[in-house]
Amino acid sequence: MFPALRALADPLRRSLFEALAAVGELPVDALTKGRGVSQPAISQHLKVLRDAGLVIERREGRRAYYRALPQGLDPLHSWLQQQARNLEARRPKGAPE
Repeated sequence: MFPALRALADPLRRSLFEALAAVGELPVDALTKGRGVSQPAISQHLKVLRDAGLVIERREGRRAYYRALPQGLDPLHSWLQQQARNLEARRPKGAPE
C-alpha cells in the first residue's frame, strides 16, 4: 500500500534514510562505515529506498552518492494526517487529548 512505509519498516533502511535526511548527500562508502554490513548489502537497501521514492542516486565516475527525497514521505504523511483526523472526530467529548 505504501512503499515508503514498507521500506522504512526495516531498521537499517530507516537508519540510512535518517542519516541522509540529517546530513544531505553521502557516498555509499560513508553510509557503510560503522554499520557492520557489507557495501553490497547497503547498496541493496539503498535500492529499496530508491524504488520507494525515498532517495535519489547521483553517479560521479564509479562512485554513487545518495540523498533523501522528502517528498517520498508525502503519501505516508497524508495518510497519517487523515487517520489523525478520523480519530479526532471519534474522540468522546471531554476525553483527554
